[in-house]
Amino acid sequence: MQRLLCLAVAVLLANQAAAQLFGGNPPSQKWQQVNTDTVRVIFPKGMDAQGRRVADLVQHMSRYNTGTLGTKVKKINIILQHQTLQSNGYVQQGPFRSEFYITPPPNSTDLGSINWVDQLALHEYRHVVQNNNFNKGVSKVFSILGGELGQGAANGVAVPDWFWEGDAVTMETALSLQGRGRLPAFFDGFRALTLADKDYTYMQVRNGSLRKYMPNHYNTGYLMSSYGRLQYGTDFWKGVTDDAVCYRGVFYPFSQSLKRRTGKNAAAFFAASLDYYKKAWEPKEHETADTLTPAGRTVSNYRYVYAVDDSTLIYLYNSYKQIASFKLRHADGREELITRPGIGFDDYFSYRNGRILWTESRYDPRWNRKDYSIVKVFDRNTGKTMTLNHARRVFSPDLSHDGKMIVVNAVTPEQRYQLEILDANTGEVRGALVNPANWYYTYPKFTGDDQYIISAVRNQQGKMALIRQKADILETDKNGVMKGKWRSYPPMRDKGDFSIGGKWGADPARSTGDTATDQVLSILEEAGEIQVLIPFGNPTIGISSIKGDMVYFQASFGDADNVYAIPLNGGPVQQVTHRPNGVSHMAVQDNKIIFSEFTAEGYKLLRKPLEGSTPFDPQKDNQSAWLKPDLGEEGNILDKVPVSDLKARKYAKTHRLFNFHSWIPSINDPEYGLYLYGDNVLGTLQTAIGAYYNTNENSPAISGSLTYAGLFPYLRTGADYRMDRYLYVNDTVSVEWNELDWFGGMSIPLTFSAGKYLTGLTIGGNYHEVNRKRANNSKYRFRDSHIQYLDLSLGFSNQRIKALQNIYSHFGQSLSVRYNKSVNNVPAEQIYGRLDLYLPGFSANHSIVLQGAFQQRDTMLRYSFTDNFVYARGYNKPFYESIWKVGANYHFPIVYPDWGFANLLYFTRIRGNVFYDYSSAYNFRSKQDVTYASTGAELFFDTKIGNTLPFTIGVRYSYLLNTNPGDPSRKDRFEVTVPLQQLFAF
Repeated sequence: MQRLLCLAVAVLLANQAAAQLFGGNPPSQKWQQVNTDTVRVIFPKGMDAQGRRVADLVQHMSRYNTGTLGTKVKKINIILQHQTLQSNGYVQQGPFRSEFYITPPPNSTDLGSINWVDQLALHEYRHVVQNNNFNKGVSKVFSILGGELGQGAANGVAVPDWFWEGDAVTMETALSLQGRGRLPAFFDGFRALTLADKDYTYMQVRNGSLRKYMPNHYNTGYLMSSYGRLQYGTDFWKGVTDDAVCYRGVFYPFSQSLKRRTGKNAAAFFAASLDYYKKAWEPKEHETADTLTPAGRTVSNYRYVYAVDDSTLIYLYNSYKQIASFKLRHADGREELITRPGIGFDDYFSYRNGRILWTESRYDPRWNRKDYSIVKVFDRNTGKTMTLNHARRVFSPDLSHDGKMIVVNAVTPEQRYQLEILDANTGEVRGALVNPANWYYTYPKFTGDDQYIISAVRNQQGKMALIRQKADILETDKNGVMKGKWRSYPPMRDKGDFSIGGKWGADPARSTGDTATDQVLSILEEAGEIQVLIPFGNPTIGISSIKGDMVYFQASFGDADNVYAIPLNGGPVQQVTHRPNGVSHMAVQDNKIIFSEFTAEGYKLLRKPLEGSTPFDPQKDNQSAWLKPDLGEEGNILDKVPVSDLKARKYAKTHRLFNFHSWIPSINDPEYGLYLYGDNVLGTLQTAIGAYYNTNENSPAISGSLTYAGLFPYLRTGADYRMDRYLYVNDTVSVEWNELDWFGGMSIPLTFSAGKYLTGLTIGGNYHEVNRKRANNSKYRFRDSHIQYLDLSLGFSNQRIKALQNIYSHFGQSLSVRYNKSVNNVPAEQIYGRLDLYLPGFSANHSIVLQGAFQQRDTMLRYSFTDNFVYARGYNKPFYESIWKVGANYHFPIVYPDWGFANLLYFTRIRGNVFYDYSSAYNFRSKQDVTYASTGAELFFDTKIGNTLPFTIGVRYSYLLNTNPGDPSRKDRFEVTVPLQQLFAF
């Protein structure tokens, strides 16, 4: 058991080490910091308000909101990333740091409408508190032995992933007026399973499925975390996690602690948590609706529905088998593929007058923290797709009815938000709509006369409203600053999300905390420029749809998201649907409302008559008590935390450049090693010093390396000193030597992902200087003791995106080329190349993989380079000067067991492969080409170890069609592959 624990810790340790993105910001980026005894917030120059706000919130939480897990405080570095459209955040144990990607998500339904920086601080700092207080007992021992990642790995084995995220969601819910625990849509997954009478086991929910819909560890974690607090008190989880990280009981310490304290192990505790919430999900009324989408065996999603005419619909479709596509549904139910969108930060699209609009992601080729989006327009009449190829940071395009304008939600790196109007033919920015309060607009829509924009907006206090705003274009300069009559309201240059940390007004639902801005808003409302249709409140408001003089919109006013309606000019609100689970989008067609609702099989399209709508008051509190839990904290802190006078100052990029933090094992058979790793906070320098042992040669070695990624190329240098290497020349003659290999070089990793393809290119080269010296009084020695050579490489990958069940991409290429050449008077040369082609099989989840490889090396044998060639399956390595190989594979799924045992090993899929390999090697001594061909089958078990780590075990049978070198009597071979190095590649 102790050996199992150590292996699991080692695996998680290396897994965490690979999590940090490396070299993501260009050297031109200037950094500043606010620094306290609790937190250092590092942010781009000019974003002082965001930096101070994060520091203020963290300072407050570290003093008043840690006791439920412990009171230990360890200083954390938090980096604010502002050049990416991704909305995310994470805490990394080694090096101990956090990153916030501060562009808000366009969808308010799933994550809420809290100011995004505030929400990241609430959620991510809870992970800091967890890490700070889980450093005890056995985990403390691993932190001493393995450093920061040693603790992180031990904690990862002891504490299940659902608790880490569930506890953080609990805190964001407890310390704000929203948080995911107060969002009806957050419960759609488990509620859908409940309504469908689907009862999955704890192990199934933890591991997920390739066949069935399963809620994720955030959903599971909140149910269990909140239930524990509500039933057993706010200090309950402190005792459980203390037991777990101290490994009291060793085997399943978390579950054992639950059993001791509640009488329920983890599986029973999950069942009790779900039962607690199920009582609130029984629908009070059963509204009937027709299902438009067919039942199937595969989880499928039908989203963002639009009425083309009185009988035809357009929607976005995807499933576990198929990637996203736009489809046309005819009156008879027949579906027609229109086109497929590419990779995007948001999957939303809009439709009008025969044109489909959406945004796709584009990436800086070198810097992985820089990206943007482009607007794509597909014209059904011509069948052509137009790209408005301006490097914009935009979401949610909508086309005007006259087809001349496109409105988009635009975001600047400084977090200034506005609606921009683009020319529909060229994509050029005509101007922007006035936004003095820096509201965050979501899913804008043109009214029928193109005179107004309807949009849900978030204010800086995290409340949402539905507004109607005149589509008056205000000219902007090249920096996006408005000209004309509103140019001084507000002074937005370099101010970004200026009301963060401002003084909240008496009416935070309307006030920005800035008197001048409030006056401008009042003037705009009085002038009819802006009309608030639904006042600001805590419920989220989603996508709207305009039909005639009515606005239909999704909102979380009740216990489930439903469709509501309000006249374009304002007036009484009607509740249109009364569904028991979340509705996400709608369209009106032939006096019926068609909407997308989440079910246990994915999002489905339903239809009901418009009749039956009921009056509704959005000002009232219409949510049940289970969406307003008292989780034992001080309540909403976002309007309590005072604005500090912390001063921003420069952050030096060289700060703690050599930041050694962890010991990490390396398993790459036949070499096994242990390394001391270092990473600086900004992720520009990686260092490693360690030792390893080659089991084939019984040879120990020490090594060290540096990689710097702060410039356009990665620069690296290092050295290996390998001792007691040996080589058998023949049965009686061997050579033993020690070898020092110093190297220096560079590589350039580039990303060209676009559309439906993930594309990358890496070009690199290293210079090696090798010195060899006879060891252990070896009788023989090498003729050449000093070798200098170049190691040049090129790697290219182009893969079409794939659906969840697809084994491989339906179309892709992977190319690897490596060339080694000596540059002194020692003749040594080798060239290697491999090309893999991925093609679709006869079924959606089948894949054809064709492989070709070639390798040639010099015949002097004065020096031997690393051999990367993959030989024909089943054969021993032959003797050759040159060799080539082609192979064909046909991969297919066999079964999806969704079964495991003892929470140790869980089987998600069993799949097969039949193959044929043909290889020809040129033997320069016999001057003959020798053929090696084989055929056979492989069986792969896709599993998860410990409910966490994906791992594939393979079994192979090879039938040899030719003579096997060194073993001529063998005609077949049976192999079991357990690639431990796979665990260190995640």
